[in-house]
Amino acid sequence: MDWLSYHYVILDYARKLAFFPEPGVARYMSANRLVVTMRNGEPEIISLSSIEVTPGILVEEVRVVQQFQDVFPSEIPGFLPIREVEFFIDLHPGTGPISESPYRMAP
Repeated sequence: MDWLSYHYVILDYARKLAFFPEPGVARYMSANRLVVTMRNGEPEIISLSSIEVTPGILVEEVRVVQQFQDVFPSEIPGFLPIREVEFFIDLHPGTGPISESPYRMAP
């Protein structure tokens, strides 16, 4: 599990923002996991909530950013340039799929 998922960081790529939830904030469960747990017959609580963003909070006030100041730069340099990559596989007429087992099993 990566660091962002573990700490429930929300990234907004369109507005180039990162949201760090405060400690003690309720954790969210994905819909796929919710369906699986309800199939097992376990009791489950479903709540609908909205995320409220307060623009007055500075990045320096977030506890995670304070602990790891050497990791977070003061300015984000920007996204990488978009590059087009041409990828193709040459197919020869009459060639069938190659089906070889990666190893041999003992009888």
